[in-house]
Amino acid sequence: MKRVVSILAVVAMVAVFVTPGFAVTEKEWTFAVFLNAHNNLDQYGVSNLEQMTRVGSNDNLNIVSMTDRESDSCSYQYIEKGNIKTLQELGSVDMGDYKVLEKFGHWVKENYPAKHYVFIVWNHGSGWNKDASGVTKGISYDDGSGNHITTPQLGQALADIKNTIGQNIDIFGMDACLMQMMEVSYEIKDSCDYILGSEQTEPGDGYPYDNFLKCLTPGVTAENFGIGMVKEFATAYSGGCFGNSDVTTSLVKTSALSTLKDAIDGFAKVAIAGKYAPQFKTALTQVQKFYYATNIDLIHFATLIKAAAKDQVMKDACQKLLDAAKAAIPQNGATGQTMKNANGLAIYFPISSASFDKSYSTLAYAQAGQWDEMVFDYYKKAAVKDIVSDLQNGSTNALADFVRTNNDAEIAGYVVSAINFAVYCEGGFSKPIEMSVKNLISELNNK
Repeated sequence: MKRVVSILAVVAMVAVFVTPGFAVTEKEWTFAVFLNAHNNLDQYGVSNLEQMTRVGSNDNLNIVSMTDRESDSCSYQYIEKGNIKTLQELGSVDMGDYKVLEKFGHWVKENYPAKHYVFIVWNHGSGWNKDASGVTKGISYDDGSGNHITTPQLGQALADIKNTIGQNIDIFGMDACLMQMMEVSYEIKDSCDYILGSEQTEPGDGYPYDNFLKCLTPGVTAENFGIGMVKEFATAYSGGCFGNSDVTTSLVKTSALSTLKDAIDGFAKVAIAGKYAPQFKTALTQVQKFYYATNIDLIHFATLIKAAAKDQVMKDACQKLLDAAKAAIPQNGATGQTMKNANGLAIYFPISSASFDKSYSTLAYAQAGQWDEMVFDYYKKAAVKDIVSDLQNGSTNALADFVRTNNDAEIAGYVVSAINFAVYCEGGFSKPIEMSVKNLISELNNK
């Protein structure tokens, strides 16, 4: 069950407007939350702030937030034990603007400098995807402006914050749904040391902030702090303070992402050079998926391909990918039967080319790696295999479906060439089949 505190009870603890006028002292840690509750999550934002007051700032720790409420009231806040101190009222602010996130980073550095930083973006999240209207999704949706931060914009914002604080953010957390993806992590990897996020949707309660902050013990490293947060999240939804839910969260080590990218590229090269379409097709029906079926668990997918592969070259490529992925995920926390194969990092792999979003190519990961080339190679080979098999059985249904659904000229060209060779060069097909193929290919070429 979801635990929500009374809004009035927390508002009563909030101090009146306080003009900043304190001496700036560098502490060990600053825990900064970009809390965008200007939407239907407002009550959960109130609850999470109350959780932070159970620990509160101390001599070694600053807890600060930029909180935007559903009432369109935004403010900078300092979280004390048992009290929320409002430092500055900001009026109407667009929390879906990545430049506002940058300004928050500047404010944090100027007023609450520290040796180590945790920045958390709190809101709805969608990983990398598009909705039915074609709008690129991301994180930090502001219902007032209708705006949100896209994945590339998030990369720009964190790069700016890194420049402002003069170092990598120690831990960047996304208290939001579906954000723990290779595509998102790769976009922000050069600006933070660790990334805390979820492959799956998150319940409204989000993070158990009081339990998180209790992990911040004297001398703790960023990695151990992050590991502690993952464990506390899983505990909270395994009969803990938030009851029982099937949830995921994980900690990604950004310094290991380049090695992981290289291992994925090696896997992709082997896949492109071989004939693994049947194994890929089966794996895509079995692999752990999330709220968006286009998001699959990377480790589970490689595990399935390794088990299905008959040659050692592919098995070795899978194992290198698995080793690199596990090295990049110091801690994973998945609860519930439906998330049993969630291993900590999702990646984009629509089951068909008709569902693949071409703007994927604008992402840093797509430009650096060969994952999308491998995915499209699979689409080509799978389409040809299915169509030829169907034709051999005396049916043109698979080809007709391809003509109807395909929206990629490169894939169409590959399929036309392969089908023409199979039908008119290798032969063995009846005249009616040959004529139907000719007509369907003509229709495909004229699309």
